[in-house]
Amino acid sequence: MGRQLAAAGRVYDRADPVGAASRLAFLTPAELSVLGAIAHQSAGQYARAEQQTEQTLDLLDGRFTRNRAYYTVLLAELQLEQGHMERAAATVSRVPASGVVSSRITSRLERVTAAAQHQGGRP
Repeated sequence: MGRQLAAAGRVYDRADPVGAASRLAFLTPAELSVLGAIAHQSAGQYARAEQQTEQTLDLLDGRFTRNRAYYTVLLAELQLEQGHMERAAATVSRVPASGVVSSRITSRLERVTAAAQHQGGRP
């Protein structure tokens, strides 16, 4: 999987954004990084997925507040998968409740918060 993700990164780096379809403007280095995180999560490689998600958050443009909330919840979910309850609780506490307008994100946020609290993490 690592070779395929690296190859995708090389193709992305060589792509000429001029003349590309407008829908591809969304595909930023952050979005490419989160695709890698999701692939690692699917393969059960939670530590690597966590690293990729942290990288995604570092790369993410500040305009994408909804994506930031979504990826922060993903990060907390990955931390829970690894048994890091307190880290997961601290991570979800960084998600501003007022900034989450998606019911899907709110639902995931509530599940992660409840799981972290139930298993010994502190919000």
